[in-house]
Amino acid sequence: MSVVKIDNRLPGGLAKYGSVIIIDVGEYFIGIPIPKVPLTSTLGIIKK
Repeated sequence: MSVVKIDNRLPGGLAKYGSVIIIDVGEYFIGIPIPKVPLTSTLGIIKK
């Protein structure tokens, strides 16, 4: 597993993220985007 920084050269909506976790699963990779400000992106997920 690796974490890489990304920029606006990537296709789609990935440019709005700051980094991506890359997981090698054999024949292909899985990319999990990490928001630029993770704390504000997760506010409101858990309700009281």
